[in-house]
Amino acid sequence: MNDGKYRKLNKTLIQIAIFAFLAMTLLIILAAGAKGSMENQNENERNSKIGIPYSASIYTEQQEDVDYATFTGIGQLRIATKQDPSSKTVSTLVINPWFSYTKGDEQFVEELSRKTLFMKNEITKYVQNKTKQQLKSLGEEKVKSDLKDIFNKELVLNKIKEIYFSQYIFLD
Repeated sequence: MNDGKYRKLNKTLIQIAIFAFLAMTLLIILAAGAKGSMENQNENERNSKIGIPYSASIYTEQQEDVDYATFTGIGQLRIATKQDPSSKTVSTLVINPWFSYTKGDEQFVEELSRKTLFMKNEITKYVQNKTKQQLKSLGEEKVKSDLKDIFNKELVLNKIKEIYFSQYIFLD
């Protein structure tokens, strides 16, 4: 009669052990997944603290066997021009600057991210000190060249080779 109790007890202990094993395995899997998720979240938080938006401020392309990445962290700006003295009108320039840099130059990306506010302010000052007619007569290429020179005077770790505008539109 004791044999029946021991068999039943052994069977119950084995079931408990199997259940505990499965529960521990599940916890380990969940913990590993949570850790990976936290590492991605920490990287995204770090990027946002240095000014790199989570979604898409860096785009990579390959050109002439050199990898480039694109910095788009400045984003779209809407800036009022200086008032035209003859017509007494003010226009708004919608501008979206971006530029490429050598892929993998993380220190330069961090410098660009830290100086994004500086770059936005310099673009704003540049546009606000000129009328729509002055900006049009300078031409988009001259505006790019002037802004590039302003930015490169401030940058230490590398220089911007070329600035591009995905938008350069006057609104009246």
